[in-house]
Amino acid sequence: MTPALRYTELSRNEVDNKRPERSLTESVHRAKGRNCYGRVTSRRRGGGHKKLYRRIDFKRDILDVPATVQAIEYDPFRTSYIALVKYENGEIRYIIAPEGLKKGDVIVSTNKKQEEFKVGMSLPLRHIPAATRIHAIEMLPGKGAQLARGAGSSAQLVAVEGDVATIKMPSGEIRLFQQEAPQSEIAAQIVFVALQRFTVIVFRRIGVMLVLFQMRPVQVEFLQARDICGTR
Repeated sequence: MTPALRYTELSRNEVDNKRPERSLTESVHRAKGRNCYGRVTSRRRGGGHKKLYRRIDFKRDILDVPATVQAIEYDPFRTSYIALVKYENGEIRYIIAPEGLKKGDVIVSTNKKQEEFKVGMSLPLRHIPAATRIHAIEMLPGKGAQLARGAGSSAQLVAVEGDVATIKMPSGEIRLFQQEAPQSEIAAQIVFVALQRFTVIVFRRIGVMLVLFQMRPVQVEFLQARDICGTR
C-alpha cells in the first residue's frame, strides 16, 4: 500500500471477472481532440484506456418472458454496473443492474398487474405501488429509459391519478408524466441502481483519473517552476 493508493477504494468483488459479451459490444471512435485532418484542435484531450461500448437494453421490450442473470459486469461508459441476462427464448441482453440483483436471479418485464414485486422487474407506472423507489424511467412510452440511470440513483413514485403519474426525481423535483394510452404506458424498474457507494469513492492519485476519465494534467506550472530554478 503506497501513500497514493491510501483511502482509495478499488475493490469490485461483486463483479464477475469475465470478458464482455462479444455480440453486445462495439468499438467507439474517440476524436482525442483531433479534427478530420488529424490535427490537434483541442489540447489536453485523449489518453485513457481502450474501451468497448456495451449496448444496453433500455426498453426492456421482451414481455412476459423470464430472464436469468448470467453475470454482473463493470461498464467503463457508466457509473453503474450492468447485468447480462438471458431470456428463455435464447435472447441475450445487457440491462442496468439494480441494487440487490445477483447472478442466477430471474427477472421479467411485463405490462400486467403483479402481486409480488421483485428486484429488476420492469412495469408500467400504473402497476407500481405508490412510494416505491424506481429507476430507469422512460420519458416517452417505448422510447427507453432516460432518467435515474446513474450509480445509486433512484426516483420515488408519488402517485398515479388517471393518465398522469407524479414522480419525485433524484434532485427533489416533482415531475408529472403524461401517459398517452393504456397500450403505450411509461415503464420503470424497481428499486435503486446498484453501486450506491460510488458517490463516496475518493481518488487519491491523478493517474487513476487519467485512465478512467481521459484527462491530461496541465504541466504549465511545472515548466515555469523548472525555468525559474534553472533546472533542465
